[in-house]
Amino acid sequence: MLENYSNDSAVKNTINYLKEFAKARDIGVCLTYDLSSFIPSSSSVENRSVVINLNADNIPLQFAHELGHILNEDDGVWYFSTTTNGMSSEANATKTGIRILLDYYFREVPYEEINLNNFMKFYKIPSFFTDYVYSLKLA
Repeated sequence: MLENYSNDSAVKNTINYLKEFAKARDIGVCLTYDLSSFIPSSSSVENRSVVINLNADNIPLQFAHELGHILNEDDGVWYFSTTTNGMSSEANATKTGIRILLDYYFREVPYEEINLNNFMKFYKIPSFFTDYVYSLKLA
């Protein structure tokens, strides 16, 4: 299913991890190539489900962000957008998503090889979350 997205096995493994993460928390997941790359991924807290646009950029962070809305129990239906990450609920969903990705990263990378700059670059985490990412490693 993810063959069209990337040949990078680390990205595929992350997406598979996020699917299993969602399943373990009774969150429905729809991965689709049927949407334009301009249509953002979305989530519905009421339905405990996410729709992830596999034609979009930065799928792992979008996926984790949408899961963040469900876990944070945000009201309404949410759409991933880097332009609204300053909004409290959007920033909090991204922070929850970062924690999900960081937990996976710490499991997959030997401690002596952990490099948070590489983590942020790989998952295309906006630089204004740098202090937050580093505070998680220290926690």
